[in-house]
Amino acid sequence: MTIQEQVAELANCTQARVAEAFKSMTIYGSLGNYLDYLRLLKALRLLKTHPNYNVEAVAKEAGFASVRTLNRKIQDVVGMTPRQFRDMCTIDGTE
Repeated sequence: MTIQEQVAELANCTQARVAEAFKSMTIYGSLGNYLDYLRLLKALRLLKTHPNYNVEAVAKEAGFASVRTLNRKIQDVVGMTPRQFRDMCTIDGTE
């Protein structure tokens, strides 16, 4: 069951209504975009606070389906790769 289906069931409404409500009440446009945003924040936090984690572990723990997806999302938002972001966050640039 998808998240949207679960929300619709809990709210006792249709998936279309959930999508419409989410779009009209948030800046994210869709529930999927919001979940991507939360995953991205978690990944960035993990890269910053756990420099010993490899990118594969970060992708998995943050809920991304693949390292490729994580790389693309971080590149789109931050303008650098996960490794570059992690290196920027560490004092001496090492893991």
